[in-house]
Amino acid sequence: MAHRCALAEAEEYGDFLTCPHGHYEVWEGWRARCPADRIASVVRDAEYEEWPRGRVVFNSLKGQFIVYADKQIPHGELQRVLEYFGIPAGRADFMADEHYQSTRSLKTGHDGQ
Repeated sequence: MAHRCALAEAEEYGDFLTCPHGHYEVWEGWRARCPADRIASVVRDAEYEEWPRGRVVFNSLKGQFIVYADKQIPHGELQRVLEYFGIPAGRADFMADEHYQSTRSLKTGHDGQ
């Protein structure tokens, strides 16, 4: 599950471009229009902060993308993030950020890490 926006639609945040939509806003939008399928039950039955998430921003001075990602996201999935967002090889740095840490452990299924 992902939400993306074109760089032309991104908003300036200092030297960066970022999607103007927040995680809560996107999650609630998905929740409002979810069909009754397996993925929809995740959105319906949980809050956005329970699941691993991240954000892609673009450093307009360096011409480089930064992918902030929850540490629980497997490394192999990060390549899929680059593909989905159309980020060319070698143009992304991966970083952790406390804002993008889920409250649920994927290993145990419980709150906390």
